[in-house]
Amino acid sequence: MKVLFTKVQIETRVMKIAKEISEKYKDKKLTLVGVLRGGAPFLVDLMREIDPKIDLEIDFISVGSYGSGKESSGVVTLHKDTTTDVSGRYVIIVDDICDSGRTTEKLKKMFAHRGEACEVACMLSKPARRKVDIEPDYIGFEVPDVFVIGYGMDADNKYRNLKDICVEE
Repeated sequence: MKVLFTKVQIETRVMKIAKEISEKYKDKKLTLVGVLRGGAPFLVDLMREIDPKIDLEIDFISVGSYGSGKESSGVVTLHKDTTTDVSGRYVIIVDDICDSGRTTEKLKKMFAHRGEACEVACMLSKPARRKVDIEPDYIGFEVPDVFVIGYGMDADNKYRNLKDICVEE
């Protein structure tokens, strides 16, 4: 395995994103919606770094488009919706990666009418694979067209527990 981003680089970037979010939403009601399973580590780290004075709630949503392969099927399926009422709240969808953009686009449309406004934070952005015209509002790192694992991202549900973001060699 080749390390693309170390645990320290990830922590540093999460702190910068959390600072941006804390400044923007300092007087607002905010809900972070983590995209299961890959977005869970990013959501947990991000919420710990957001200013504790902010009215912050979290929830999770589960969608899928990969199955057991390394290529998206192109169809985004909702497996589990949120249980939190986000009306009157600002929503940030927190995901591991924006690849084709289809999941990001679908979730942003879903939440656009539920809360005050909706933004997206992705640990990784892979613009070379984009199939729709969308860009996350907050990006940890941009990556080339490689298959990444670690920090929540998997290969057939393995390697999510790696502290670094890596490429299989």
